[in-house]
Amino acid sequence: MNKYSVCAWLDDLQMSAQLAKLANLHSYDLKFIGDDFIASGNKVPTVLIVDLLKLSEDDLNNMLKFPKTELLTIIGYMHQLAISQVRFYKEYGCHMVIGRKDLLKNLNSILIKIFHAC
Repeated sequence: MNKYSVCAWLDDLQMSAQLAKLANLHSYDLKFIGDDFIASGNKVPTVLIVDLLKLSEDDLNNMLKFPKTELLTIIGYMHQLAISQVRFYKEYGCHMVIGRKDLLKNLNSILIKIFHAC
C-alpha cells in the first residue's frame, strides 16, 4: 500500500497524463473515478482532483457530505475562473479552486506541499 493517494474525477486527457507521470515518479496510488467516489474509506492522505465543470448539482451536494478529515484534500479546477466561482466551490467543500493551466503547471509542487503537510 502506498503512503499517498491521488484520485481524479475528470475527463481530461492532458491532466490524466500529468497525474499518471507524477504518480509513477512519486509512487502515489492513482485512481480515476466516476460518480462513485467514497471519501470515508481513506486511510492514507488523499488528494481528490475534480474538474468542476463535470459536476452536476447532485455531485456538488454529495461533496458536502464528504467527511471533514485531514486525510482528504479536494482540489477543483476550471478552464476559466472567477472569484465568485472560487467562493461558491469552496462552500461545497473544495480546499483549493484553481485554473486548469495553473494546476497543470504547478501540480507536482502542489501535491508535494499537501502530502508533506500531513
